[in-house]
Amino acid sequence: MLGLSSVIFDCCKRRHFWNTLFHMVNNQLDLNLLKTFTKVLELGSFTQAARALKQPKSRISKAISRLEKELNVQLLRRTTRSVTATTAGHSLYLKTYPLIKDMEAELSQLSEQSQKLQGILRLSAPEDFGHTLLGDLITDFNDLYPEINFDVILANDFVDLTKQNIDLAFRIGKLDDSNLIQKKIGDVELILVATPNYLKKYGSPLTKKDLSTHKMLTFIKLDQNIEFDPLGEIIKQADLKTRFACNSFPVLYSLVMKHKGIALIPDFYCRDQLLSGELVRILPTFSAGRRGIHLIYPPSKSMPLRLRTFIDFASNKLQSHF
Repeated sequence: MLGLSSVIFDCCKRRHFWNTLFHMVNNQLDLNLLKTFTKVLELGSFTQAARALKQPKSRISKAISRLEKELNVQLLRRTTRSVTATTAGHSLYLKTYPLIKDMEAELSQLSEQSQKLQGILRLSAPEDFGHTLLGDLITDFNDLYPEINFDVILANDFVDLTKQNIDLAFRIGKLDDSNLIQKKIGDVELILVATPNYLKKYGSPLTKKDLSTHKMLTFIKLDQNIEFDPLGEIIKQADLKTRFACNSFPVLYSLVMKHKGIALIPDFYCRDQLLSGELVRILPTFSAGRRGIHLIYPPSKSMPLRLRTFIDFASNKLQSHF
């Protein structure tokens, strides 16, 4: 903008004109006034400019008058038949027209890019969800839209979407009220599991009290905002002592698969192993409750197409899974 001010000063040689325009630039000159001005001269008519800008002719006339008043110089000569530029107006047009066109082209390009399936999506998800479902979800999506790249943050704590510049988060459990959009895609159930080898060695518990003789592997929460307390109810009712506590379901799952104990694990994490017989569900009638799984994202009037497409894809894909 300072370059534009210098050009107008050199062309017009008007001290007051320079001071006024410099003041307007520093106070955020309305570029729409310049855009209207260049459009009038480009098309040679207030009527044509109004049609091109989809505005009333009276608004076009007022915009030109306002620009001339703020610059304190006449830019256009108006007759009933034509519109022509004054010397100052001609100089202003020659210097601002390319800039306006470049700006319009850049804005148009940005708009087109936001509507193309390309760019980067930044996602956040709990560790267990990321280890099981998110990888396949992203690769399946990427097969359809290879120009979209992903940055993924796996964390059991709730990540601040705004501070971390996250486009979309997967969250399990109770959600705080916020201005974020929350889209539920299913429910997660926590179930007790162990391997056949472990049960063969230590026996199969038939009641919650029977768990007191077993090696219990427990999930612990570090963030107090997280609702998960998976074994809390069982531990209280059966007076159990945990042998191992960790804030990572993948670690608990790994220990279970190595026949090290019994753990309460999200059902989606071990569904395939239950079907194959690698894991056995303990106390099938017991339920630690179901927790919703949601997609969380900031509200936006102009959501990028890549994000909207991924939300639809993830919703459809995961709703059939849960």
